Amino acid sequence: MGCVPIDILADYLRGHVDPARQDEIMAHFAAGCGDCQQRLAWLSEVVAVTAQDDSFVFSEVVIARIVAQFKGRMDGERAPLRQLVAQLIFDSLFPAPFAEAREGLSSPAPASRQMLFRTEEYDIDLRFEKSDGTAGDDLIGQVMAAEQSRTDPGPVLVRLLREGETAAQTRTNARGVFRFSALPPGVYDLRIYVADGEIRLDRLATTMGI
Repeated sequence: MGCVPIDILADYLRGHVDPARQDEIMAHFAAGCGDCQQRLAWLSEVVAVTAQDDSFVFSEVVIARIVAQFKGRMDGERAPLRQLVAQLIFDSLFPAPFAEAREGLSSPAPASRQMLFRTEEYDIDLRFEKSDGTAGDDLIGQVMAAEQSRTDPGPVLVRLLREGETAAQTRTNARGVFRFSALPPGVYDLRIYVADGEIRLDRLATTMGI
């Protein structure tokens, strides 16, 4: 499911959602959505503060109206993520496709593919390699601070897209490493959400999708 609307989060916090919807929301949190976790933390703080003040009592109707007003303001003021341009520094397949075209020969698909991308602040190391026991590939990546940068990316959200739809998502570990396993052959896009914006890596072909 996508991000949880703030009015539904308010109902979830107060135990006013049905069990099926509650399970969906909990699964969404477990997938690592930082935006929804921040909204829930804010709502929890508001509830905790108001619970300590017995000078007034809000009815359910008033609470619903306040949440609706906040939701409209938040949706209207949310700024788009800064797009960070990533430059391809290295691709283990280059210049193999050009050599093949010159010789007029065909060659088997490579067993792996390694790429290195760089932004001003980050280096992104990617590797496609054959999955054990399947016809697909594993994608292993690492998000690191560039040598000239003092920015520590920390654990960040990584989304894998295919034809514009999210195929999978995960978070990097303490060393910046992430992994997607047994990907069907094809071409994918990657979105990496660091603190200062979104890194977009497009048209990444698996070893069988080239």
